[in-house]
Amino acid sequence: MATHIFFEFSSSPLKSASSPVVRRTIQPSPEKRPQSAALLLPFEQSSRVHDGSPRSKRMRLTSQREFSLGQDPTPPTLLTAATIDLSFPIVVEGEGIGPTNDDEWKEITNLFPTTYEVWMTTPFIVICVQTLPPQPWPFTIGGYPLHITTDKNEEPFDKGWTVRSLNKVLVNHDLSQRDSLTRKVFHEILAFFKSLNVMVHEIMSFEGFFRIVVSDDTDVKVLPARIANQAVYYKFFSEENGPDPSALRQKSPDGVIYDNSNYLVDGNKLLRPGIMVSSSLLPSGEWNSTTSGVLVVDKSGTPFITVATHGFNGDGEVWHPDPNGVMVGKIAYTIPDTDISLVKLARGIRYVNQAFGTSSEPEGTVTNGLSAGYPPHLRRYESITMNNPFSGYAEGQVLACGVKVEGSGRMVEHQWIYMSCGTEPVDGSCGSPILASNRTVVGFFRYKKKDSPHCYAVTAMELRDGEYEICGQEMEF
Repeated sequence: MATHIFFEFSSSPLKSASSPVVRRTIQPSPEKRPQSAALLLPFEQSSRVHDGSPRSKRMRLTSQREFSLGQDPTPPTLLTAATIDLSFPIVVEGEGIGPTNDDEWKEITNLFPTTYEVWMTTPFIVICVQTLPPQPWPFTIGGYPLHITTDKNEEPFDKGWTVRSLNKVLVNHDLSQRDSLTRKVFHEILAFFKSLNVMVHEIMSFEGFFRIVVSDDTDVKVLPARIANQAVYYKFFSEENGPDPSALRQKSPDGVIYDNSNYLVDGNKLLRPGIMVSSSLLPSGEWNSTTSGVLVVDKSGTPFITVATHGFNGDGEVWHPDPNGVMVGKIAYTIPDTDISLVKLARGIRYVNQAFGTSSEPEGTVTNGLSAGYPPHLRRYESITMNNPFSGYAEGQVLACGVKVEGSGRMVEHQWIYMSCGTEPVDGSCGSPILASNRTVVGFFRYKKKDSPHCYAVTAMELRDGEYEICGQEMEF
């Protein structure tokens, strides 16, 4: 059976996109834009080896002795990159493989001065240093998310807790083999837990393990320790950090710059992904601000744009950039439980799936279809980007593919993503399209976990399930 990877562009007879290169009128605050990392390579340090097989996930330095950096005449080398590339791979097709020999191990340990311990603990590479280098730090090392710390006992990621059980389920699947994660697997997992009368809120498949959120009243004695040959970590629902407030109100946080430009004032009436859209005024005089998504068409060729459902009031009004600007359309349909709504824009407004130009993409990224959202079409550690009026151009990575079980009991596919915006709020980013390196739309930003750079994106495949496809042409409503 053929596997559909991406949508074909719309064959609508409307005119093709020929819009000029457009830059943002206002650039969002620099602290939310990707910054290059400046660091000094240290002088030659003591000998180190890795502590396991070529596929070992944990590597430690054998020497814990003090460093004497000033005794080696070799000059330090200045590196400036948000991602530090290595001369060898540590990620292959969504799987971390780690250094395979002493020279490769030494290359990593020599990246930062005073490094005394390094290991890979999915989904991070941890580098322990005696003294933290100046910020900003690299976002990734060799394509693997970086966690740098002075405390070797600090865990970069709360996986949850395990159970003492010999229970193994879904033994007919072996996810230790690459690219075997499918929707069917998640449906079977949910069916199994339902048979145990266990309420599941979320299932995320990381490299090598599942992370499952269950209701607080769950009897842990019935939980399996392994599913489809993968370890399972659990969290109670009350243990999970809730989302940061996702919609920026009328009063913005101090010191944050965002792009509240009105892109209709020049008479061009051409809008694009990554502009500010808002609800109508609330009784309090405030409003919700979110971000416009992508242009899609239904099976009859009727155009719509996507927005985040929760950012709008019951009247369905969509304003740009805020209620002091222009009402550009109204919500026509909502895809249940996904936080995706479809907006019919006002007559005469044009829309094109071409993002604003950036330093890395001067002409702006043109979207190239919808990603299937799971391996092999989308792999863990794949680089992603989003460009919106609150974060500006932001880089990130996919850490896990999974599902959230919404209040209705419906399984909605999501990705667990990690963005370079750091721990700052990314209020208003909801609805932003998340793009993979091949320019396909992976999903739509949904929310960021509190006090964390970890975020969720709802998969773009929800659009296809609703019989919508992305449009490759500029359209006039």
